[in-house]
Amino acid sequence: LAISPDNSLIAAVHSENKTILIDAATNSVRYQFDTNTDGKVKFSPDGKLLASGGWDGFSLYDTTSGELVNNLIGDNIQTGGILVFDFLPDGKNLITGNTRGELLLWDTGRAELLKVLDRYEDNDQFENLAISPNGLTLIVSRTSGKIDIWDLNTQQKQTHQIPLEYANQISYSPQGDFLITSSYNGFLQLWTADNWNKLAEQNGFVQIQDVYKTGDNTLFIDARGSTAFELDLITGQVLSQYTCTGMCIKSPDGNLLGNIDPHGQVSVWEITSNATLFNFDKRVGVFGGSGSMAFTPQGNFLAAGGMEGVVYLWDLLSGQLRMEANLGDGCMIRSMEFNNDGKALAAGTDCGLYLWDVASAAQLYHFGDNTSMVRGISFSPDNNTLAAENGMWDMSSGSLIYSMEQIISDIAFNPQSDLLALSGWPNLALANVNTGEKIAQLMGHTLWTEKIFIDPAGKYIISSSDDNTVRIWGIP
Repeated sequence: LAISPDNSLIAAVHSENKTILIDAATNSVRYQFDTNTDGKVKFSPDGKLLASGGWDGFSLYDTTSGELVNNLIGDNIQTGGILVFDFLPDGKNLITGNTRGELLLWDTGRAELLKVLDRYEDNDQFENLAISPNGLTLIVSRTSGKIDIWDLNTQQKQTHQIPLEYANQISYSPQGDFLITSSYNGFLQLWTADNWNKLAEQNGFVQIQDVYKTGDNTLFIDARGSTAFELDLITGQVLSQYTCTGMCIKSPDGNLLGNIDPHGQVSVWEITSNATLFNFDKRVGVFGGSGSMAFTPQGNFLAAGGMEGVVYLWDLLSGQLRMEANLGDGCMIRSMEFNNDGKALAAGTDCGLYLWDVASAAQLYHFGDNTSMVRGISFSPDNNTLAAENGMWDMSSGSLIYSMEQIISDIAFNPQSDLLALSGWPNLALANVNTGEKIAQLMGHTLWTEKIFIDPAGKYIISSSDDNTVRIWGIP
């Protein structure tokens, strides 16, 4: 979401691959552009241009005519993977950061790449950037926990490690004398802009990052930041709480915690002793809490992947890496799941759905094409079919049974394998397993729904949402 400098226009990224430009006075849509659901939008300082950037590339639009002005593409940049960007105050130049770790300076009018300011190492990505109101200073926060402060006149930088869990958002005050940062642990900080002296810190809120079923009546909730806890679904009581920075999952037997920290470090802890069993030497690319992990039902393997498009598989008995599957640039790992006997691993990515044999680490299938984003995946209880955002697939032949017609973030089979629960957008839905036909919609969440589960008896559904709630539904 972005508001023009004169408050006359509102730009919003829509879930259906659209960016809409709204006249604030009339509340009517002035223009609609084909863009990217993961993208961001910003107005130029004079409000004449709208920049739209995301995983599919970067474009500039004229806010008066609605015409595409240009696409920013250069010799040193791929068309996809814009993570952060901002205009300089004069509007003549633009700075972008992409998934290849490149910080680029552009001439806005000519769409010309002027300079590659920096290239970061693998798995060190952009969190955010902020440009001072006078256009003299650029601040870049990275997933490695480092802050780069650039003098834009000399194009020299100083790198600092400030005492934050992660400054994932940075903004200047209008006069440029203060900075405010937010971190994944739910804190806001106020700093002096000239010397990074912390003036104040405010504890924020716990945001639900992910939810996992750990037992018939227990739920593991990974809160964005440094906390995870297990909840009794019958009483609503917190059974246990864990300190866990980044992303955490619990093994099905309840003995282990898997963790991807904000630096991309993958580790496994033993819960009873709180001892670290493994710190793996491979790191996954993370951005804004992204990344995916899965334990086998038997707890003997751990899979992990992230934005760089590499799937890793570790043997937890030996700690050895069993598989490293590089799917290529732009194939961010969105979700991972093992089938019920732990013999197959599926991964939903930005370039389709993949399936591997765990014992041999051989790729069995690539379901769909390289252009299909797949978030939600689920194996049927009998392991004969694999449900995903891009369709229902036959496990033996690899053939498509039918396509899905909803943006899906998660999928769950009921125990009888005759009902599917679908979360995503616009709301929760129940569907017939054999046909994919919707038979009911569950209304209540106010934002995008994320995780969804059906209890072993098939009597209720558990869902989590970006509205920061977990809801329990009776199955009609």
